[in-house]
Amino acid sequence: MTCEECLANVGTESEYLIEAYNEYTENGGDPEAWESSPEYDIAVSLYKELRSKCDDLCGELGNSICNQFMDQMKVDVSLGGQYFTFDEDPLTLIPSCPASPTIFSVVCPSVVNGEAPYEATDLLYVDEDGIPILVETDGGIMKKPNELTLAEFIQHFQSEWANTLVKSILNIVSLIFVVN
Repeated sequence: MTCEECLANVGTESEYLIEAYNEYTENGGDPEAWESSPEYDIAVSLYKELRSKCDDLCGELGNSICNQFMDQMKVDVSLGGQYFTFDEDPLTLIPSCPASPTIFSVVCPSVVNGEAPYEATDLLYVDEDGIPILVETDGGIMKKPNELTLAEFIQHFQSEWANTLVKSILNIVSLIFVVN
């Protein structure tokens, strides 16, 4: 079995727990008591054990040059990173794009298509389990991260959004190469 096959077979923790939940309820378990049941604890433990075996099979993935590059890119597109820079009006504290944003800025309109990469409508911000993220704004409205204003995006920024932002930057890079 390859690393990829193992990871595909085990799936995400949420997929595994949904399957265990379905089996639990099919066998007469109380759906309301699922998360406090011994079966839930067993399912979580089994998933971690299976995932650990996949991680062993996959080897030291965290040390590969590609993962190191990806980790650095995530830092670069996160709040305070080199591609996540913005100016702030000293009176209103409202953020705006710097006078000379970098071509890879995630918060300023791109020279390639005119939209800020974080706003791209084709981006799907998801959590570690692959579930789409919604953010509750100060007005109590639920929005996708790419629907937020720049100020809201900065205020509510979550580190897991970096995964999506890296993909956005890589799309810009590929467009630049296609154009040239």
